[in-house]
Amino acid sequence: MSSEEDEQTKKKLVGVRITESRRHKWKDFVAESEEYGSMADMMRTGVRKVMAEGNEKDGNGMTQEQKLDRISDRQVRLIKSLENFREENKELFENIDGARETAEEVIHLQQEINSDTQEEK
Repeated sequence: MSSEEDEQTKKKLVGVRITESRRHKWKDFVAESEEYGSMADMMRTGVRKVMAEGNEKDGNGMTQEQKLDRISDRQVRLIKSLENFREENKELFENIDGARETAEEVIHLQQEINSDTQEEK
């Protein structure tokens, strides 16, 4: 038995259930493609690509999944920091809102005074 025949006997069949319309789309795609010789070839290639993308490491030695985990952790910390900031500065924000209302009242009163002054002339 040659090593190629030995490899063939060690292979296992993996089945995938898909709708008839999807099967036709895949079959048509393979027929029009110069890259794939069969649907099985297309599926093996697709699986290899997905697995490679999941295991690819960037210049920092991190996989995509590790990057996403790191980003998610940073988002959680950022949200907690913002919540703490809001709570710690709640009184300040209330004072600012009060000052804004007072300033608006002063402007309104000044406009009334100006209007009264114009009418007296």
